Amino acid sequence: APELNVSMLLEKLAAEAGEEYYEPLAAEFRSFFARFPGYARNDAVRLALADLHRLNGEYAAARLAYEKAIALHPASPLLAKAKLSLANVLADNLKEYDRAIAAY
Repeated sequence: APELNVSMLLEKLAAEAGEEYYEPLAAEFRSFFARFPGYARNDAVRLALADLHRLNGEYAAARLAYEKAIALHPASPLLAKAKLSLANVLADNLKEYDRAIAAY
């Protein structure tokens, strides 16, 4: 399935791409969600996008991406990872400690 190949590529690139690839890669994630809205692994793809934002210092965008993953995929096996990552961004990067405690 083409969506599986594309999603795996996006997840791999998000983990390894440097700052110079941040903007075009984020755009590719947005394109992927538009092309494959019902893809079964969108929870993992959304977490990869959130991680990409965090790794590039875009903490507000990371927070929104983690929150979106949590809201759109409440039954995901990755839910605990998403909540922990959200709490870490809130506490470590955004200094929103009350929200971080709620997320933990």
